[in-house]
Amino acid sequence: MSAMPQHQDLFRYGPESQAEPVAVGIKLVLLGSAEQIVQSKTWYQNGAEQTVLKGTQTLTSYILEGFFEISVEGQSQILGPSGSFVVPTGSGYSIRCRDDGVLLTTQALHGGD
Repeated sequence: MSAMPQHQDLFRYGPESQAEPVAVGIKLVLLGSAEQIVQSKTWYQNGAEQTVLKGTQTLTSYILEGFFEISVEGQSQILGPSGSFVVPTGSGYSIRCRDDGVLLTTQALHGGD
């Protein structure tokens, strides 16, 4: 049985001022993690792109703000606020921001990730 997380690990805020740059036009803040799940909030500037040729984790993202062109295994769609998408483990995907935006992403980790 896992140890109970400490108070400071149970509650978090994710303001943009605490986000760290991870790529050109993209910054991220880790909101929390527990066992095999990680949740993050990511800010994208218009035109920023992220491509993963083969993801090692299952993930799901929810669009809080902005518009994104999402491609998963060759299938593409433009999504805006309240849209969401799923990327199965092992799938390639890309995210292209079409208007400044924010994604809330939850990843299910596998193995030693």
